[in-house]
Amino acid sequence: MAYFSFDTDDIESGLIPDGTVVKAVIAETDILDRDWFYDRTGDPKDRDKGKRMPITAVVVEGQWEGSRISDGFNICHPNPQTQSIGQKQLKRLCDAVGVPKFRDTSELHGKAFLLTVKLEPAKGDWDEKNRFGKMEQCADAAPVSEEMATPWAIEK
Repeated sequence: MAYFSFDTDDIESGLIPDGTVVKAVIAETDILDRDWFYDRTGDPKDRDKGKRMPITAVVVEGQWEGSRISDGFNICHPNPQTQSIGQKQLKRLCDAVGVPKFRDTSELHGKAFLLTVKLEPAKGDWDEKNRFGKMEQCADAAPVSEEMATPWAIEK
């Protein structure tokens, strides 16, 4: 055992308060193949394929500069309602960053947009976390330099 003194009184959670509007850029995206199981048995015959787009934004201005917010959109899903929600989320993001069509998710990177942050409450074994809320164009939506858009280039 090692003696170590630690006091949490002066440490904030690091989470952005619900409803806060921040200027952000997309820093990371991917398209992942997903398997969704409906009967929870794991039997391959009960498996439906889909695609999910994990996405991470980095705040580029203000009090929360350097903070990362991760979310994901279900862009292809066996449940039509879930798929529709995911595709609408992606459309709102595309509208906010001014990229109506793309062939590679990296085309979304580095473009500033306004993001209203949601705070998702803790559930089960998961802590509370920030998620994407409303996404809108910035008045000064000039692309942020690629260096600034990368999370490792941001200094606090």
